[in-house]
Amino acid sequence: MFYSKTTGGFYDSAIHGKNIPGDAVEISISQHETLMLGQLRGKIIIPDSDGSPILAEAPPPTDVQLLAEYQSQAKGELVKSDATILRCAENGVAVPVEWATYRAALRLIIGSAIGDHTQPLPIRPSYPAGT
Repeated sequence: MFYSKTTGGFYDSAIHGKNIPGDAVEISISQHETLMLGQLRGKIIIPDSDGSPILAEAPPPTDVQLLAEYQSQAKGELVKSDATILRCAENGVAVPVEWATYRAALRLIIGSAIGDHTQPLPIRPSYPAGT
C-alpha cells in the first residue's frame, strides 16, 4: 500500500500496477486501516514532513460553510411547513398570519447572501386549528 502527498490518495500495486505517483511512500495495511478508522471518526489525513500520511484534527467549518448549513436547515423547515399549508388548503382553513410570518422569515434566511448562523431558526407556530 502506498500514499501520495501530491494526490492525497492511497495506491495498491495490485490495483494500480506501475501507475503510482513518484512521491508515494509505502505504508503497511495496519497503518492504512488506522488512517481509515481515524477518518471515519472525523479526522483528516495529511502528509507529514516526510510525505507519510498522518491523522490531524479537521479544521473548523468556515463562516460560509456554517451559513450554508444554517440555510439548509431553514430550507428543511420550510419544506416541512408545506404540509401545514396544504392541510389548511385541504380543510378550507385560512393560513394564519403566524404561519405566513414564519415561512417568510425562513425564506429570508434561505435567500440571504449573508446572515448570522449563530441565531436560532424562527420558532414554528402551533398547528392551525382544524388542520
